[in-house]
Amino acid sequence: MPANPGRSGRRPANRLQAIWTLIVFGFIAFNFVRGFLASNTFGSDSPTTAPAAPTPRLLGPTPRFSIDPNVLPGAVTFGEASGTNCDVTKIGTSFALGTRVWWSATLGVELPSDTDVSWQVTRNGAKIGGESVPGDSSGGTWNVLCGNEPITGETSGTYVLQVTDDSQRIVLSTGTYTVRGS
Repeated sequence: MPANPGRSGRRPANRLQAIWTLIVFGFIAFNFVRGFLASNTFGSDSPTTAPAAPTPRLLGPTPRFSIDPNVLPGAVTFGEASGTNCDVTKIGTSFALGTRVWWSATLGVELPSDTDVSWQVTRNGAKIGGESVPGDSSGGTWNVLCGNEPITGETSGTYVLQVTDDSQRIVLSTGTYTVRGS
C-alpha cells in the first residue's frame, strides 16, 4: 500500500511554480549584475558626483540699442509753418512776439524705430514744454522728429529745444531761436 493513499505521486502545479520562481530570480540577478557592470565602480569607495549643472541660457528680449554718449547732436530747424514729412517752412531763428513756431529736429544718429526719446523746450533757461516720445514696432530706423503742435512765442526771450535719449543724458539734437518784442 502506498504511504499516502489519497495523493498521487505527481505534483505538476508545484513544479510549474518552481520554474517561474527560478525565472523571476534569474531575471532579478541578471539585471543586478548588468547594473553593477554598467556603473564601472567595481567596489570603489569614492562617492559619486552629481552631473554638472547645465550652463544657463538667457532667454528674453535682446538688449536695447545703445547710443554712443559722444554722438554729435543734430540741428533743429524752426519755422512759421509746417510742411510735409516733418519739414517746416518760413524758416528762421528770430520770430515776432505771438508767432507760432514749428520745429523739426534732425538727430545726430540713426535710431531703431523702437527707441524712446524725449524733447523739451526752455525759455530763458526755464522749462516750458516737452514730452517723452515712445518708439514703435514698425521696424527700420529714423533720425527726424518734429513737433505735432507749434510752440507759441507769447513771451520774448531765448528758446532752446533739445531732443535727448529717454534717460535725458545724451543730447541727440539741439536748436535755439529768439522771440523778440515787448
